[in-house]
Amino acid sequence: SSSSSSSSTDTFEWPLSCPACGFALETIGPNTFCTNHIGCPPQIVAHVWHVCSRQCLDIDGLGKGKIADLIEKGLISRACDLFYLKDIVTDQKKGEKEEEEEDEDD
Repeated sequence: SSSSSSSSTDTFEWPLSCPACGFALETIGPNTFCTNHIGCPPQIVAHVWHVCSRQCLDIDGLGKGKIADLIEKGLISRACDLFYLKDIVTDQKKGEKEEEEEDEDD
């Protein structure tokens, strides 16, 4: 009776769908990618982060965490939304102020 510590029969099963958005995965060589190129949240974060990077627009203070927060709050959904962010935030604040004023009138 031989006992071997490496006798485990557990094998890794690669997921068939993206754990973030559920779309199908595609394998090209050693790399596996989500096929939802424009709607997968981690891909959107990575793309916007790249656009904000020093090599592109060089926007300080917008790291992956802040970008993910902006996406989660619905303030941006793609990189070009960054150009309208000030207007979006201003409109959102106006809406919140109007709601507060309506509450005070009640």
